[in-house]
Amino acid sequence: MADSPSRLLPFVAHFAFWLPYIVRGQVDRMRGRIDGEPVHASPRAKLLVGQHAIAVIGMYLGLGHGVYSTPNGVDTGLQGWVGAALIAVGGGVSLWTLWVFRSWRLRAELGADHELCTDGPFTLVRHPIYTAMVLLAFGTAIWVPNGLTIGAILGIAWVGDQRARAEEALLLTAFGERYRQFVGRTRRFIPGIY
Repeated sequence: MADSPSRLLPFVAHFAFWLPYIVRGQVDRMRGRIDGEPVHASPRAKLLVGQHAIAVIGMYLGLGHGVYSTPNGVDTGLQGWVGAALIAVGGGVSLWTLWVFRSWRLRAELGADHELCTDGPFTLVRHPIYTAMVLLAFGTAIWVPNGLTIGAILGIAWVGDQRARAEEALLLTAFGERYRQFVGRTRRFIPGIY
């Protein structure tokens, strides 16, 4: 039995969200930007990425369950549009961030050539990628609400906050007063609020 369009739409939206990360990783590899050992690294870097992965897997288990446990797929009305719009906004933030962020790494690590980025979305928040991931989770939970997708919002937001704090400690060590000034004029995730 073929999947109906309403079943495929959330997966297409999620693929579109992650596509810039896939492309960026491949471009960085082709240009030789994937460097060796970091100069500064959080001792919890791998643990935090693992925790984030578990929260994201929970979101996808909830998404799959929500999509395939209903006879007609997912909501394609207002609720679906609101969820899809939040995912699209998160995808736009991701794309914008990866476009201007030259020193992106998956883990809380800084290479010798790391540059402090304060342009683009970084003028609004210090961690736009984690903001985008929360938008992805929130949009998913609105579009396909169930215990797993709702729990994923909390997990992704909490681990994102922990990762942000670990990265901020590294950036403060590496960039000192310049980073302290940046922190003074931007919020962590939500412009003007937090």
